[in-house]
Amino acid sequence: TGSNLFEINANNQLVVKSGTTLDYETLANPTLTIRTTDSGGLTFDKTFTVSVTDVVENTAPTDIILSSSTVQENSSSGTVVGNLSATDPEGNANSFSLISGTGSNLFEINASNQLVVKSGATLDYETLSQPTVTIRTTDSGSLTFDKAFTVSVTDVYENTAPTNITLDSLSVVENFTGSHVAYISGNDPDADALTYSIVGGADAAMFDVVGSMLHLAT
Repeated sequence: TGSNLFEINANNQLVVKSGTTLDYETLANPTLTIRTTDSGGLTFDKTFTVSVTDVVENTAPTDIILSSSTVQENSSSGTVVGNLSATDPEGNANSFSLISGTGSNLFEINASNQLVVKSGATLDYETLSQPTVTIRTTDSGSLTFDKAFTVSVTDVYENTAPTNITLDSLSVVENFTGSHVAYISGNDPDADALTYSIVGGADAAMFDVVGSMLHLAT
């Protein structure tokens, strides 16, 4: 079974045949029959079994695992998104690098193999809620595996200021102390409940606010 794998050279050495590949997984114990011939043309044949020893053959990693892929918007630099680990057939220690993606300017990998918010980056749900990152793992034999992940940036309630105040009337009868002047209403982007107060004006002392009503001061 090994006659196509071996040959005898000019120094009477059994050697691996040119152009052949020995593979333990395919044929671990090839056999071959060798004949010796004397000067008188007489021969003797003997069969040998060659043991092909197994060599650990490094193979590339097969997967990357990110323990979590969710982070709040506005998270500070260094906030951990998730821990990285790799599946490697030989159990090699693997390193990780971020190589591309729409979120490559938002995230980085720290010394503890964690995907974190990049220094100086701002996560904004309204701008990019599902950034992607492609991560590469490299084993000790420099073989690599790449995998793309989508990070979910969760929305955080951001209160915004009211945008307008309206009075339903701007006139009042003179000399009626405490009389009603107008109902007050306001516009708020978040639809929050609003309160009202007088904070300035040359004639501020002439008026009072009661709930959402403007009255003449008593």
